[in-house]
Amino acid sequence: MLRFIPIAVLALTCFSSTLSAQRMASHEADILSDQAIVKARNESDVQHAIEDVQKALNLPSLQIKDFISPILPAWTVSFDANEGDVHAVIKALHHHPLIDIAQGDHVIEYRDTEPNDALYGDQWQYVNNGGSGGLPNADLDAELAWDITTGGFTANGDEIVVAVIDDGVELGHPDWGDNLWTNEAETPNNNVDDDGNGYTDDYLGWSAYSNDDNVGSGGSHGTPVAGIIGAQGNNGVGVTG
Repeated sequence: MLRFIPIAVLALTCFSSTLSAQRMASHEADILSDQAIVKARNESDVQHAIEDVQKALNLPSLQIKDFISPILPAWTVSFDANEGDVHAVIKALHHHPLIDIAQGDHVIEYRDTEPNDALYGDQWQYVNNGGSGGLPNADLDAELAWDITTGGFTANGDEIVVAVIDDGVELGHPDWGDNLWTNEAETPNNNVDDDGNGYTDDYLGWSAYSNDDNVGSGGSHGTPVAGIIGAQGNNGVGVTG
């Protein structure tokens, strides 16, 4: 999940929230039972590999289906699922010397990623249909991005944390959900700098204004700014981040 730290010229805090701050279930996609994807140097190599696998698995229906990527290059291959098992086909292709990569063709499920947050309709910056008097399509097309992912992790599996530099944030606001970052290396309110970073009790962040851990004090600007980043999405409350 993507988190945020309210940092602040008055206070530093972090928010970790799903990349879009939305927490929507993701499911590992199934693979098609009658086709696979292969990468090879050229179509001739794919055809030679197919002929060998046809004989090895007694699978005469195995054939090239589509050329799907000139960059890799890559093809889909198909066969009669009643004649063979897709995992056996993938394994045989994978071990063939003319095939660089062989993998399953995953089924992608369309996500309904319009969040149900009460004030989402007021957030024209995400999806603007002109209903609020604005210019249609003058927006971020956020839902198109959410259709691809709402995950808050890097390619290496590291959680994404966003530091917010502003005035204080309302720590008890109900729309943070679990997106408010916490410094797990620090024990709160024990007056000890547990993690040795020079900031005592910076469990939720740090106030550069008062030089302490009171990130909940300050003006009224930090909360809405942090909400753009870290408000819990799809929870029926307030806005979406």
